[in-house]
Amino acid sequence: MKEVDNVLSYVRMNGYLLAELSKIDWAGKNASVFISLGNQYKSIQLSRGDISISLWNKAGFSSNVLEIRNSSSLKVDEVFADLLKVYENNGY
Repeated sequence: MKEVDNVLSYVRMNGYLLAELSKIDWAGKNASVFISLGNQYKSIQLSRGDISISLWNKAGFSSNVLEIRNSSSLKVDEVFADLLKVYENNGY
């Protein structure tokens, strides 16, 4: 199933952020795998929401709304990793 994980990672990195394994049909040792791609996101916007402006700024974001163009799961993961690092370094 490592191959399936690799395919899911690939399509998520190409904007299909909600791609998921929807079905597996086994025929002996062979499997047919069905993946639901969902919509391809060209850009996404993340708003600051309940995050304090000081922590938002410490994570490197200046605007209240962060727009990520050419969306990929890696870019979204980086945003969350940056925010998590700031929270951890500030006692949360």
